[in-house]
Order: sequence, then structure tokens, then C-alpha cells
Amino acid sequence: MININIKKILQNLMKFLPHVNLVFAFTMITLFVTDRYNRAMKFLYNDNTKWLLLIFSILVVLQALIQIYLNRSAARERNRMIDANQQEFSDRTDRSQF
Repeated sequence: MININIKKILQNLMKFLPHVNLVFAFTMITLFVTDRYNRAMKFLYNDNTKWLLLIFSILVVLQALIQIYLNRSAARERNRMIDANQQEFSDRTDRSQF
């Protein structure tokens, strides 16, 4: 029961996280391009940009870990279904031989 709730929470989070990461990525790209044209503003060398980069990095790591968990969970579920189908097939063939 708890595992199902966690899985639903993580799935909902995975719907939200890519959008947040895109916003941060485009912000960092914009700061980079602006910094190339106007070095005096020092967009990439201030504390705010460093915090943005840290938050972005943490969110990307979180998204990757959640995606790995969901992929493994789905693979385990597929394997259980395949094993159950194979077991059912072998039970049928065993009974038909008698």
C-alpha cells in the first residue's frame, strides 16, 4: 500500500520536474549568452547564478533518480507478469499431458 502511494507521488513529481528543469536550463542558457555579450554584468560570476546552478543540478539528479526507480519498478512488474504467464502456460501443458 505504501509502495503504491510512493510510486504515485513519484510519477506526479516526474510530470512536474522536467518543466522546472527546462525553466532552469533556459535561465542558465540566457545568462550564459548574455554574459558573453556583456561581460561587465558578470552574470556567471555572482552568487545568485551559483545558487541557480546548484538548485538546477540537484533537481536534475532528483529527476534522474526518480526515473531510474520508476524504470526499475516497471521492469520488475513486467518480469512478474512474464513469469506468471510462463507458469500458467507450463501448468496447462502439464495437465494436458495426462
